[in-house]
Amino acid sequence: MLPITPLFFLIAFASVNALLFTPALPLMSVFFGVTEAVAENFMTVFLIGYTLGQLVYGPFSNRYGRRRSLMIGTFMQIGSQLVCLAGVATQQFWLLLLGRFFMAIGSGVGLKMTFTLVSETLSPERASRVIALVSMAFALSPALSVAAGAYLTVVFGWESIFYGATVYGLIILLFIKTLPETCQHKDRDALNPVKLLQNLRLQFADRQLVCWAMMMGSTTAIAYLFATLAPFIAISEAGLSEKAFGLYNLVPAIGLVSGGLIAAHLSARVSQRMALSAGLGITAVSVVLMGVATYLKMPVLWMLFVPMITVNFGNALIYPNASVLALKKATDKSNASAVMSFINMGFATVMVLAAGFTTPGQLVFMAALVLLTIFMALCLWGRR
Repeated sequence: MLPITPLFFLIAFASVNALLFTPALPLMSVFFGVTEAVAENFMTVFLIGYTLGQLVYGPFSNRYGRRRSLMIGTFMQIGSQLVCLAGVATQQFWLLLLGRFFMAIGSGVGLKMTFTLVSETLSPERASRVIALVSMAFALSPALSVAAGAYLTVVFGWESIFYGATVYGLIILLFIKTLPETCQHKDRDALNPVKLLQNLRLQFADRQLVCWAMMMGSTTAIAYLFATLAPFIAISEAGLSEKAFGLYNLVPAIGLVSGGLIAAHLSARVSQRMALSAGLGITAVSVVLMGVATYLKMPVLWMLFVPMITVNFGNALIYPNASVLALKKATDKSNASAVMSFINMGFATVMVLAAGFTTPGQLVFMAALVLLTIFMALCLWGRR
């Protein structure tokens, strides 16, 4: 029996650690005396560590088991907060980034293990419903994390965010004890470099896995681009306070919750491909509406936050169905989910890195949304 509640916290583990800090980015850039573009590296370094960590946990969990891998990743996430706090105490930005990197590797265990546990214990139909439900936590975590981060920043100072991330790690440790060990036969050679490369090569050769994982990556990229660019668009450009930004950031969550519930309801009634097509159509229309609002120079609430309701609704239909299709035919669920998560997060990382070479703004966000929507359409068309 697989308990669902721990999965809500587990799948959002990395997202919380990534985005809890975003309301404080403008303040952190001032504190460390760096430009806003350099401050964006706080997100970029996290995404790089998050992405690389996905490949590690596949063979590692095959060797030592799912629960032990979860424990190690969580302890790494908790320990990394001390490194970040040391960077704050000494005003060394590089030390902050180092802690951030290991925070990403540690918390990255949550996403990969969620998919592994679900795919190993449930049928594809049941897995689709569960992934749709727990993906609401994954989708909601950006908005809730930013709101919580804004609250901590305003009330206790931005340094308090590291303590908040530590508390989340301790909650994960408590939940790990309730999860089943689904690795029945530990592979002593799983970390052998030759076998490891052979397994990874086999997974990357699976075109179906790669295609659906890239669709997942497109939705993830939209979420992380929004989290990275929205503070600069809303606070620096539009003049919102950190507190107002945190509240506005809850608006897009309407689409995440409703989309997640609809995706779960449709899982037993329509095919994954049909749900994907519907989600992509909704996202495409939403991007057009955001473009119109941007052209008309409407207030930031209507130009950015309200259109994200339907963008997120569409993405909530895409993400869980793409993940089920990616793992549907995989025999080695652990390594397949590791590669899927690597591609998913790697795609998002590339997009955030590309955005880092630009001046943060609404037009950059709009251009990225258009490109990602077209790319998802090509992926879906290519798998017909």
